[in-house]
Amino acid sequence: MKNKIILIVIATTTFSAYWYFYHPTPKYSGHISIDGLNKSVDIYTDTYGVPHIFAQNEEDLFYAAGYYAARDRLFQMSVVNYSVRGELAYAFGDELISSDVYLRTWRIHDTAKKLVGELKKETVDLMGAFCAGINYRINEVSNDLPVEFKLTGMKPPVWSPSIVTGYARMMAREMSSSWKPEIVFGAIENYFGKEKLKEIYPYYSNSHPTIAQNNNALEKEIFSKLMDEELKLQKTLGYNSSVSGSNNWVVSGSKTKSGKPFLANDPHLEFTQPPRWYEMHLKGGRFNISGLCLAGIPMPIIGQNENIAWGFTNSMVDDMDFFIEKINPENENQYLYDGIWFY
Repeated sequence: MKNKIILIVIATTTFSAYWYFYHPTPKYSGHISIDGLNKSVDIYTDTYGVPHIFAQNEEDLFYAAGYYAARDRLFQMSVVNYSVRGELAYAFGDELISSDVYLRTWRIHDTAKKLVGELKKETVDLMGAFCAGINYRINEVSNDLPVEFKLTGMKPPVWSPSIVTGYARMMAREMSSSWKPEIVFGAIENYFGKEKLKEIYPYYSNSHPTIAQNNNALEKEIFSKLMDEELKLQKTLGYNSSVSGSNNWVVSGSKTKSGKPFLANDPHLEFTQPPRWYEMHLKGGRFNISGLCLAGIPMPIIGQNENIAWGFTNSMVDDMDFFIEKINPENENQYLYDGIWFY
């Protein structure tokens, strides 16, 4: 009798856990009805899971794209959102408070908001439609979130155009390779001296600028803290540096049998699951484009239309520098430059 009771308890617990974590798989055929569309939208999902979205106008096209992307990648996109805002601790716990401080120091979301203000209204409107589609999906599943949310306790945050531009800024920060070596070189000089640094970077002229004219003004630990936070973010967000490289090439149509040029593009972003990339085909209004988006950005970064194909790789250039700022003790919003306090 005792064993029977134990088996019933185990079965009941297992059944309850299954139904708690269960979340229905996406529907790929038939009809669904969602609010927010002006006209009907047709979506064909091919054998590779790539959505081909056909809309009668551009607003519906990007609304459907946002809804569909969120349906497939809501947890991944929510992590992006919290990263842009510098609110990872809210999502994952207090151990990431220092990471949020670090991310906010980069002023990613502040810059993203300014970028939105510089864009054309029609661009912001389409981004807004994309975000509205994401937010509709969030509301749709708010009472029964996917299993990742149930395991972590995270709630999906709402989207706005500044999160889209913020993700672009996050990628720019991540893919910039010039600033990370400067932190390493600064740490080597501070810990081991300039002569040891010359062993690692022997051809750097004494007349060239340095990471700081007076490294003694810095605590040695500051370099280590910067790299520690960067490595923690890489582990949390699942990215790696662009130092791993990438390549692309084009062959002229004069050298091909078809007479058409060939484009090959291979960005070496680290493999993750789910992957960074989210493939889509968008057709409606002025758009008939297909290719690879980042999950959370509505346009293909690598793709094609009826006339051209495009791609990108990183150029490893020294495009970022660090400066030691002296803050006005009487006004913390001012820093000293050339003997004058500036905002």
